[in-house]
Amino acid sequence: MRIVSLAKSVVSRRIGADGPQPVLRVSRLSYEKRLEVLIRSFDGAATRFPNTLLLIGGSGPDRSALEALAKQMPNSDKIIFTGFIEESELLDYYAACDVFASPAWADFDIAP
Repeated sequence: MRIVSLAKSVVSRRIGADGPQPVLRVSRLSYEKRLEVLIRSFDGAATRFPNTLLLIGGSGPDRSALEALAKQMPNSDKIIFTGFIEESELLDYYAACDVFASPAWADFDIAP
């Protein structure tokens, strides 16, 4: 439990938020990852659970479009694009998050 607490404080300092309940998605920011579905559905969850935060880690061709979509959401202030997360920091992000979201799809059925 102490490790999770430490990880949450490390990630909170990195993203500039204190005490949120993060939902994390780390992937390439591209169409097949279905991040637009995650962003739209997160907005409803954030209304119901106001201490929730969506962290989207990664880079890719759809970043600008996804950021524009996020800005249109009523809870846009709770959606943070972290950019690429270094391998040395990734475990801190996993440990700090309450939920890992994976709405991806693929024709080989193993996207998550």
